[in-house]
Order: sequence, then C-alpha cells, then structure tokens
Amino acid sequence: MLLRIKKIKFKNLIFVFLSFLALLLTSCQAIKTNSKTIFCFDTVVNITLYNDENASKHIDEISEICYEISRYASDYNSFNSSSIYDLNTNRSIKTNQIVKEMLESALRLKKDTNGYFNPFIGNISRIWKKAIEDKALPNDEDIKAELIKMNNTTISITDDNITLVGDGNIDLGAYAKGYAGKKIKEYLETNNIKYYLIDLGNSLMLCGSKVEASLSLGLKIPNTNKYFAKANVKDICASTSSSEYQYFIADGNKYHHIVSPFTGYPLNNYDEVCVFSNKVEDIDAYSTAIYLMNKDTAVKFAEDKKIDLVLYKEKIIYKSSGCDYIEEI
Repeated sequence: MLLRIKKIKFKNLIFVFLSFLALLLTSCQAIKTNSKTIFCFDTVVNITLYNDENASKHIDEISEICYEISRYASDYNSFNSSSIYDLNTNRSIKTNQIVKEMLESALRLKKDTNGYFNPFIGNISRIWKKAIEDKALPNDEDIKAELIKMNNTTISITDDNITLVGDGNIDLGAYAKGYAGKKIKEYLETNNIKYYLIDLGNSLMLCGSKVEASLSLGLKIPNTNKYFAKANVKDICASTSSSEYQYFIADGNKYHHIVSPFTGYPLNNYDEVCVFSNKVEDIDAYSTAIYLMNKDTAVKFAEDKKIDLVLYKEKIIYKSSGCDYIEEI
C-alpha cells in the first residue's frame, strides 16, 4: 500500500508510505483519514489527521495558521502592510507579533549556524532565481556588490517598528515553514492530537503516527523515481534540502537556489541532506545550512545540535549513529 503526496517545487520530493509493520498493526481496525491540500509558501501543503472526530475543524485551523504565516513571510506580496515584502520595499514597518518572532528567530539561527543561514541574503537569492529562470549565469560583480550589502545590513526591532538598516533584503524562505511548523505543533499538542502527518511542501514534515503505527518516509534519490533509504518515524520532524527542482547547467556545472552567504554562489557538496529532530522551528534552516557545509563541519554541527543527519552524494556518505530507524534500500 502506497500513500503518495504530490509536490510542486522547492527542495526534495518525499513520498510517504506505510511500512509493512504499520499494515500489520492497523489492518484489524478501521482508520478514518481526513486530508486537505492547500497552496502556500509557494508550494503544496498537505494536512492529514487520522481518527479525529473534529478533523475538519482542526484542519481548517491548521490551514489558517499556514496561510497567515505564509502571507507575512512572503517577499513577493504585501500583506497588512507588514509582510517581509513590505519591509524590504519600505525599509520600515509597524511591528506585528508574527514578523517580530520570525525575524528574532532568524537572527538567532544566523548566529546558531555560524552564518551558513543568513536572512539578509534576499537580493542574492533574487539574482539566482532570475538566473535559473533565464538559464544564464549572473554577473560576478553584481554578486560581489550584493555580498557587501548583505554583510552591512542589520535590523532594528522595537515594540513599535521593525526597520532594515542598510541596503540588503530579507529572505525567510529557508525558515518560514519551520516557524509554521512550530505553531502547528503547538496547536496539535494543545488539542491533544497525536495521529497526523503535516507535509509543509517537500522540505519539512511533522510526523505523528497513523493510530498505533509509525509512518515510513521514503527518501528519494534526486532526479529519479528510486529511493536510497526509508525512515520509520513517529513523533518527530523531518527536513530535506536538495537542488532537484531549481537549477540549470552551465559549462558542465550545476547552479541552483541554495546559495552560500559567504561566496554568493551555490555549492554542490551533496545531492541531498536529511535532518530528523523534534526542533521543528529550526530544522528547515538547519538542513539548508548543512547543505552548504563540508562534511566535517556538517557532522560536527549535527552532533552539537543533537539532531540526526543523513548526507547523500551518489550514496549515503554519512548517517548519524542515532539513525537506527533509517534503513538503506
């Protein structure tokens, strides 16, 4: 039995399917599944609850959490004159709690990852998105100029206003879904919801269980329909980063959307990075940051943060010792 969740873009595609053990545990009981698919964070989000009498209500509430955070986090559209787009455009906005919390956490994660995650990379991200669209390398001088702007931009957050100081722009694309995951997890716990699968668009999943059974995530080999591993998980979050869907080839090199804030250029250390942790707010940013680290730095970082990590480059080149729930295929 295969349960497939279709995605559109961003990071890596994950298929979700029930393990043989799960089938044995649940075959003698009826499982009622309630699901809803929405579009936000520029991708498809799937919300599934199992055996929940109030599933429709809860799914609608979770959808609203996603919609609201996605609108505030957008760097392409205005929302209540207080979105990231409004901040980048006007350089100052009135403080609202959601944007304030996201930016404070983004600054914490910048420090936490030693700068591998940098929320001020907005202009450089825009350059590479345009390059991918045009399938043409950007001007190196433009990259260098934007790196200087990025490194000389700070942010002022008060109870009244949020202000960008400098000429860099904010991009929360590698963090906003983590913040949404945190708020969804709080909602699930408040309402004592244990049986769920929240798929926030390829890069981040909140995994509860399907009644008494664990779920099994198939980790897909990029640009194929094959899997390199499966992870039997329960009450954990999973995040992946890869360049599968946003890239182009020039002069035999692959250029994609995961850009180093140190060089201004994409790196190809891995085909895919997979992170497993209960730190739902952080792991989306962590997986992006790790994608830009060399192997030794990535392994040390994962050990320090006490997260489980899989690095894949044509084969699994590293798997955390605690990943006994991950089986190679």
